[in-house]
Amino acid sequence: RYEPRPMKKIAFTVPINACEKVKEAMYLVGAGRFNNYERQCWQTLGEGQWLPMKGANPTIGKAGVLEKVQEFKVEMFCEDQYLGEAITAMLGAHPYEGPQFEVYTIENSIEIKRA
Repeated sequence: RYEPRPMKKIAFTVPINACEKVKEAMYLVGAGRFNNYERQCWQTLGEGQWLPMKGANPTIGKAGVLEKVQEFKVEMFCEDQYLGEAITAMLGAHPYEGPQFEVYTIENSIEIKRA
């Protein structure tokens, strides 16, 4: 049975070799739960690129050189009550000095009835 509750979706990119570490940190504080399931996420493989500017301290690459890396884009649900801790956990476990992430409000507040 679906029970609507205040929910967000967190989306972020992460290098392949750090993906499981970042997800695990977020799961431990309550992200990735939906109804009777936990450790839920969706991830797709893609290519990230960036050009570190002067003053940057990149984990991968160096200032002034365009870098391209295989990364996962990960999306996971997170109840509002866990959002701050989940973002803090993601930032703490992520190898980049400024990880790219987004937070969306989920409007799935409908009652689902099955026949």
